[in-house]
Amino acid sequence: MVLKAVEFVKTAYLALQARIITGLTNIGTSLMSFGTKTLLPAMQNIGKKLLRVFGRVLLPLYAFYNAVVGFVEGFTANKDDSLVEKIFRGISRGIEEVINAIVMWPADLIKDVVSWIAGALGFTEIESFLDSFSFQEGSSE
Repeated sequence: MVLKAVEFVKTAYLALQARIITGLTNIGTSLMSFGTKTLLPAMQNIGKKLLRVFGRVLLPLYAFYNAVVGFVEGFTANKDDSLVEKIFRGISRGIEEVINAIVMWPADLIKDVVSWIAGALGFTEIESFLDSFSFQEGSSE
């Protein structure tokens, strides 16, 4: 009689456990389906829109700002130069700053990410080599 009671409790417990596992599996499957069908595409659309705004609005403003700052720095670099020399130096410094902002800064960012990954994987020599230079500093010399 005791063995039958233990067997009954064991069977009931295993049946309850199977129902709980099946229910949790169904919930997990539903959540995964929701995430891949609705959440992920929505996040991708938001990312595309942000990149579009950055590319069309913020990047030209950033370039213009750097051009103006570079022109002012170049124009005021040497007080003894003539007006033509100041203007030429200002224009060249403005172009240099735009190139630094649009080309060299992203190159430094990519280099820093690769350096970080190399360091995380244990390639310390590669990491130290990549950290030893900068594209932005090299372009202004």
